[in-house]
Amino acid sequence: MIDDEKTLSRFIEDAKNPDWESFDKHWKHIHDWRTYITSEVRDMWELIPLIGRCAIISCCEEVASNEVWD
Repeated sequence: MIDDEKTLSRFIEDAKNPDWESFDKHWKHIHDWRTYITSEVRDMWELIPLIGRCAIISCCEEVASNEVWD
């Protein structure tokens, strides 16, 4: 959930530049929202309005933050 200005600012920066290239270079992503973005959504990322991207990031961030690792 976007509950403060700092989080919103980070989501906006991530929405503008999700840095897929760097993400793809590493195989292990713990608590990373980008793990939950499908290839179809990645392909159309630039077509999604910024507020929509922030909403997607917020949802995926919540899922990523609930990951449990042994």
